This record gives sequence, structure tokens and C-alpha cells, in this order.
Amino acid sequence: IPVVYDNTMGPSDVDYLTYVGVDNLQAGKEIAMAIAKKMDGKGGLLVLEGVPGQSTSDLRTKGVMDYITANFPNIKAERVVTNWQFDKGRQVTEDYITKWGDSLKGIVAVGGNQAEGAVEAVKAARMKGVMIGGFDVQEPQYVAVNNGDEAFTVSQGVYDQAYLAVVACIKALNGEKVPRLIQTPITIVTKENLAKMDERPAALKAR
Repeated sequence: IPVVYDNTMGPSDVDYLTYVGVDNLQAGKEIAMAIAKKMDGKGGLLVLEGVPGQSTSDLRTKGVMDYITANFPNIKAERVVTNWQFDKGRQVTEDYITKWGDSLKGIVAVGGNQAEGAVEAVKAARMKGVMIGGFDVQEPQYVAVNNGDEAFTVSQGVYDQAYLAVVACIKALNGEKVPRLIQTPITIVTKENLAKMDERPAALKAR
């Protein structure tokens, strides 16, 4: 039975057909580049990671931290586990608002709904000028970017991931060769390209 890892890479020592998804290390780099530009290369950056030990979270977080450390000496970045959760993202952001005050200039989530929790905390504190980056283009992220609460979010090509995973299975069942890695595109999504990159269910059905 062909097994496809779709979106999240599983154990590499088992007999799987292919992995369909983004280069998560590169995704982290793209996030870092986008937020550093929004922050003008300086200030405190809070990185909201997912679940430790999960490759998706670990690699994206590493990509962010490595790129910031190597290229932006005036950005102080710290990573905190938030387990992909809205409430945890809000709580951690509240802690960092207390810890860093006005020196907090940027917040990014490497997935999940942590960024939307961060938005709530920043609004409640009535802070201005904190750049927030989300991940995916589902309803919460779409609304946040459209409202200007998030400076950007990230598309990982979820439509492509689903489609290409099915294509890979069909090819395998037909005896065709399937590559071990099928990468999908990483796109930084802002207000300018939000409508085009909409990944809410109705938009995906219309593709």
C-alpha cells in the first residue's frame, strides 16, 4: 500500500512513497526575511513555534532563527513553544509584552493559530507598530491580513499538496515512478495578493 506524507514529514526509516509539501527550512527563511523587512531590521522578535519534535515546527523555527541570527544583529529573537494553539499564542505574547514592552517589534508563527492569539494580545495592550506574521491562508489568517492585523501570512500550497499527493498515489498504482520528494511553493501573502492566494474552502472549490 503506497504511503504518502502530505504536508508533514514522518519517520524517514519506513517504507513511504513520497513526501509532498514545502521545504520547511526554506519556509522558515522566507518568514524571517519577510518579518525582518517589516521590522526595519531591528527590535525584539517573538517566534511562536509549534510542537517540539515535529519536523514541520522544528525546521521552520530553525530556519527563522538561523537566518535572523546570521543576518540581523539588531534583531533579538526568542522562540517559545505554543503547540499551534490560539490561547497559548495569546498568553505567550502577553508575557512578552510585559517582558519587552515597546521593544517588541515583531511576532511570527510557524503554523497553527498562534499568530491570531498574538493579535488579540497586542490589541488588548493597545500596542502600535508590532508587525505580526501568520501561517496559511485559512479564514483566521485571511481576515487578519485583510483587516491589517497581520502584516503577512504564508501559503504553503495546500491545494497543490492535496492534488499532487493523490496524483502520486495514482501513478504508483499504475506502476509509474514517483519522486521521493514533491515540493510545493512557498508564498508570502499580503493584502496585495490576498485574493489571489485565498485558501479558504470556497476559494479552493472554485479552482
